[in-house]
Amino acid sequence: MRGPFRSLISDILLSGVLEKLKTYPSHSISSPGGRASHCLRTAYLAYRMAHLFRADERACARAGLLHDVGYDAGSGILEAILEHAGKSARVARDLGEDEIVVRAIRDHMFPISGRPPASRVALVVWLADKLDSLLELLGFTGWLNKVVGVEDR
Repeated sequence: MRGPFRSLISDILLSGVLEKLKTYPSHSISSPGGRASHCLRTAYLAYRMAHLFRADERACARAGLLHDVGYDAGSGILEAILEHAGKSARVARDLGEDEIVVRAIRDHMFPISGRPPASRVALVVWLADKLDSLLELLGFTGWLNKVVGVEDR
């Protein structure tokens, strides 16, 4: 996919920060591209939903893309689930992301960890993450993979 959405996240994609996520499964073990694909779909959904909530499209797309970047299953699945939001927020901060992006990432795991979404951006990213997770579990991400350019295996 080219156009405005890709232009908002192209620097992150080029940085390679998502590469390790391709090796980790997401919400469905058979999902192409693993957790990296989930992040790309979440970013796109957040970008598209932003106008509904009058949220910043750029912040939503960037937070959606980076929301799971701190996921590391090497420490154990439970620890990865509980700790990745905070780790992802630190990575985003280190990359120079705006505080609104960092906070949205930090709180995307509510109610398991983190606080309830406290901004429009945080709400959109939280919703986009949960929507993509549900679509993935149900096997309904094929159309979305095509939209965002995830290749099937």
